[in-house]
Amino acid sequence: MLENEVDYRLAKMLLGCLYHDGLLTEKQMQKVWDKLLEYYHPPFQSVEVRKEIGDGVTVGER
Repeated sequence: MLENEVDYRLAKMLLGCLYHDGLLTEKQMQKVWDKLLEYYHPPFQSVEVRKEIGDGVTVGER
């Protein structure tokens, strides 16, 4: 069950890297991201922050 979540998060991170390096447009990235959700069905999909690379969490200073 969690293997799908880990695989999805890794693929999502790689997508972000490809986008950051200019190898994908934002539109292409979003399209592949949608396909990743369909393929992996990650258990925590319901809390997914859409339209944003990253998990939406800001880490403060200690």
